[in-house]
Amino acid sequence: MNVVAIVLDTFRHDIVGPGKTLSHVRTPNLDDFYSRSVAFEGAYGEGQPTLQMRRAFFTGQRTFPWNYNFDRRGHWHHQPGWHKIPPEQDTLAEILLARGYYTGLVADVYHMFKPTMNYSRGFATLDFIRGQESDNWKPCRPELIEEQMRRHVREPIEWKRHATLVQYLSNLVGRESEDDYLCAKVATSACDWLDAAHRNSPFMLWVEMFDPHEPWDPPVKYADEYVPDWDDIDPVFPGAAWQDGEPSPEMLERIRALYYGEVTFVDRQVGRIFEKLDRLGLWEDTIVLVLSDHGTELFDHARFGKGGGICARTTPASRGTCATRMGRRGVWWTRTCKVTTSCRRF
Repeated sequence: MNVVAIVLDTFRHDIVGPGKTLSHVRTPNLDDFYSRSVAFEGAYGEGQPTLQMRRAFFTGQRTFPWNYNFDRRGHWHHQPGWHKIPPEQDTLAEILLARGYYTGLVADVYHMFKPTMNYSRGFATLDFIRGQESDNWKPCRPELIEEQMRRHVREPIEWKRHATLVQYLSNLVGRESEDDYLCAKVATSACDWLDAAHRNSPFMLWVEMFDPHEPWDPPVKYADEYVPDWDDIDPVFPGAAWQDGEPSPEMLERIRALYYGEVTFVDRQVGRIFEKLDRLGLWEDTIVLVLSDHGTELFDHARFGKGGGICARTTPASRGTCATRMGRRGVWWTRTCKVTTSCRRF
């Protein structure tokens, strides 16, 4: 039995599947997937932030409370819990590799590859897609990104204040088409891996898409589906909308549209992976999982994003499993479950 796991960062649980409350957001590929899956409505994350959740996914172990004191020299994120997998904890990839699985990781979640991190343990192949958020990949040349900056922040441009956006836009210099967007690159790499490796059965492919995490930067036409005829800035990092005081109701709707558009674009990329599984005839012999670490607030409580607070829009994790041989399709599991069980069940 093969395994394909797709992890989407910052993906709200109420935006996909049967009975989704944000029913106007187009997610046809994921809706179809959930309709023939065992889905978990009461799935709650472990530790919640990006790396903590990946440790839980990879090891099946609790990550909270964050009481490990590991060397993080060179790793510039110093919040509690942002550290490597403890060396004494085996990972799912290591366990499966030792049992004859061919394992691959395709990811653009740059936190997993920072200094002292070891999230590639057990993977026979690795493709790290560079450029997300503040990934220190390409040097900044202001003259190359100034026009782009004006599309996302108000003038005069405060370069230091928007340092993360500056790095992100610098990473994207030369982006010309939808194929150049980072989640599209992840999907392309995953499809190429399946083409090359699907005969190496059994296999496990783990796919990490940082989107729809901020910056909410889909191809503009996807945001325009939800708020058309827009002629103001697109604050892909929502905080930029507060540069001149409280944003207007119209601006708040546009920010939501940026997230919705990114979700729809991500759905399209996930659909490409599903199509590849179709073409290769892999569904009958493959467990396919779609997971998320947490959601995000869309001004549900007068804020965008997520933080230390616990609320219904950020804490639950989207979790759907499609295992054709199990003979269960379209099951919506409402009992509470823990994300740490994913690895243990394997």
